[in-house]
Amino acid sequence: MNEISILKKKIIYIAQHRGIKEMDILLSEFVKKYLDELTSIELNDLYEFLQHNDNNIFDWYNNKISLPSNSITSRLKNFKI
Repeated sequence: MNEISILKKKIIYIAQHRGIKEMDILLSEFVKKYLDELTSIELNDLYEFLQHNDNNIFDWYNNKISLPSNSITSRLKNFKI
């Protein structure tokens, strides 16, 4: 297994096992839709973003707080289920 496929597996797992059901749904659907389209830089940026806790991501998604932006955040911000 190469580094990219290992990173993809980690991203899938982290997106599906968040703790807050809303974040499980939002992030796992985003990953399901875009994972195979992302560049290695975007994959790394997504992995970094997923390190934030659920409450912060939820508040960021609902425009209550700001988090550091990267190559993936605008795509995620505009993602709707």
